[in-house]
Amino acid sequence: MISTYSVGEVVSAWFFPGYQHFGIVSERGTVIHASKRQEKVVESSVGEFSEGLPITRHGIDGNLPPYEIVQRARQRIGRPYRLFLQNCEHFVTEVCGVEPRSPQIKGLIFVLLCVLGFSFLPRA
Repeated sequence: MISTYSVGEVVSAWFFPGYQHFGIVSERGTVIHASKRQEKVVESSVGEFSEGLPITRHGIDGNLPPYEIVQRARQRIGRPYRLFLQNCEHFVTEVCGVEPRSPQIKGLIFVLLCVLGFSFLPRA
């Protein structure tokens, strides 16, 4: 239930091992997030955001007040979703006043580079 979370709080849902979807809790009881499915930043019901999966809270190192985080999130509604430059992690860190970043993308790139690197090793 979203009422157990604070306005402006960062929440996520685990969709499969290694992938979390992040959003910002609004005062309306909705979640503002960069949606890959809708290809833009949207404000959705909790069920639409999490697709019925459990939600987890997260701390972000920003020091903006909650109302400002929600306002910044709403200002980005409609902005295009881009996996490598403007995904859900970039979105939540940016609206919380922190430099946009996506540890999941960094991890994915690392894994891909390892796989590619191993594919070029000589076979015995």
